[in-house]
Amino acid sequence: HVQCAIGTQIRGNRIGTVFAGTAALPNAAGGIDIVAAWGTVIGSVDAGNLISGNASSGIDAQFEGLLTVVGNRIGSTADGMMALPNQGRGIWVRDAQSGALIGGADHSAWACDRACNLIVGHSGAGIDLHGLTLGAHQVLGNFIGTRIDGAAALANHTGIQTSVSAQIGGAAAGEGNLVSGNIGHGILASGGSLVALGNRIGSNA
Repeated sequence: HVQCAIGTQIRGNRIGTVFAGTAALPNAAGGIDIVAAWGTVIGSVDAGNLISGNASSGIDAQFEGLLTVVGNRIGSTADGMMALPNQGRGIWVRDAQSGALIGGADHSAWACDRACNLIVGHSGAGIDLHGLTLGAHQVLGNFIGTRIDGAAALANHTGIQTSVSAQIGGAAAGEGNLVSGNIGHGILASGGSLVALGNRIGSNA
C-alpha cells in the first residue's frame, strides 16, 4: 500500500504468486494499492513485476499523479503463456490528478518485451481508466488479452475501458497495442476524448 508518497519505485517483484511464478499465492486484497501519491513507477524495461493471482485488482491507483506502469506481467504466469488472474481488473486508474503512462514504445516490433505490459485473464477490464483531473492517459505498446507471443487468447472481460480522455496507441513505431482475445469489447469508451491509433484489435501479433 503506497499512500501520500512521492517518487516510489516498485521493480522486480513477484506479487501474489509462488516464487516460480507458476501458481497463485494470493494477497487477500489487491497486488499494488496506491492512494494520493505522485510519480509512482511500477516496473521498468529491465525489472518488471509479476502481479498475478491476487484477490482484488492487480494495480489500483486512486488520486495518483504521473503514474508510470511499464514492463510488467499482470494476470499471467511468469512465462506469460498462461493466465493467473487477479480478481477484478488488471490496472484500475481512478480519479487521477494527471495522466498516467501505461507501457511505452521501447520494445521489439510487435513483441511484448521491455516496456510492454502483458495484461491478461481478468474478470473485469484489463485496463480501466475512470476519473481524471488534468491531461490524458497514454496506453502504448501493450499486449492485452493474449499470450506473450500474441498467438492465442488469455481473455480479460474487456480489453481497455475508459470514461476519460485517453490516447490508446499512436502513429510512431512501437506505440500500438495488441488488444485481442477478450470476451467483450477490445476498447470501450464511454466519455472523454479518445484517440486510438496504430493498434491491432482482434488479430494476432
